[in-house]
Amino acid sequence: MASITLPVAAVDVGYFSTKFTSGRAEHKQASLIKTGSIPSICPRVAGEAAATAGMSALSGVVVTVNNIPHFVGPDASLRSSGREARAVLDDYSRSDAYKALFLGALAYICRDALPPDSPVTTVEIKRLVVGLPLNTLLAQTDALREMVEGKHTVPPLLYGKEPLTVVVRSCTVVAQPQGAMISYGANSGNAQSLFKQNMLVLDIGGGTFDWYLSHGKKALIERCGAYPKGMLECAFAVCDRIDKSLRDDPIIVSRVDEALRENADTVMISGEQVNIAAHRGTVDAILRECLSRMLDSVKSLKSVDLILFSGGGGQRLLEVMAAMHPSRVTSMKLVQDPVFSNVRGFHLLGELLNHGQQ
Repeated sequence: MASITLPVAAVDVGYFSTKFTSGRAEHKQASLIKTGSIPSICPRVAGEAAATAGMSALSGVVVTVNNIPHFVGPDASLRSSGREARAVLDDYSRSDAYKALFLGALAYICRDALPPDSPVTTVEIKRLVVGLPLNTLLAQTDALREMVEGKHTVPPLLYGKEPLTVVVRSCTVVAQPQGAMISYGANSGNAQSLFKQNMLVLDIGGGTFDWYLSHGKKALIERCGAYPKGMLECAFAVCDRIDKSLRDDPIIVSRVDEALRENADTVMISGEQVNIAAHRGTVDAILRECLSRMLDSVKSLKSVDLILFSGGGGQRLLEVMAAMHPSRVTSMKLVQDPVFSNVRGFHLLGELLNHGQQ
């Protein structure tokens, strides 16, 4: 049986999307971390979906958790009934949905790392780095590491027939915003100087808003935290303002989320462009609520030298924060590629740990 070893990979299972890395690729004399994502939707299904003549097959894989098949991948929303819960739960990382998304991410890591007709049947990952929101980090780390480490079975490669065996040798669990900090440091070109500052990372994801305050490389744990609201809450709020039934349609929710992140004025609903610009006040009110919770925890921004914004709603959160604290605008920075900044940082940390660095 043919096998291959990946030195590092990373997975970030969020409430709206699941991001992953599969290694590095050479591009224009630079070595870039390869990233990908799938929506965090994993409907329970009876089996594979058949494609009829003239129609394309759905993009996704079927993974099994507790003997129940789940469909995971880019087209998961097309197999969703709309009845699957998307509540923000404290034990999310222990749920069947989380494990299904994790297995789906492993399948896509293998597909990204190997050619579709590869004879490889076993993929070993030396170190897999995953993240948790700060409000569940202490309580869920051990259980998540136990779930991740060991042997997993995932669907075959695109042109393969046999399921793949993925063996995770070591799992490192970190706070999600820590990834954005590491990623920003790597892109700054002067990480040594950067980590002499006091930094505050504000990470607005699909289901949670996390803040991470550090003094150099030391976290100020009592002033870090998380709040169980994010861009999914914003999308739901806009849907409710238009038509409460829209929140049960994952395709519409995804369209609204994308429109909010891109600051679009309209979104396609029922074949027509519907104005959502009028609902920006609703979104901003939720973001101000998140920021107020953060400020209650951090207490003072006077000792903070740099405020970093990451996550799918990072740009909008920065704009709201700038309006609340205009005197601090020059210290506010949006990280490069904010959607993937956390998972890229996870991958970089994994590389450092593999080389014995801290």
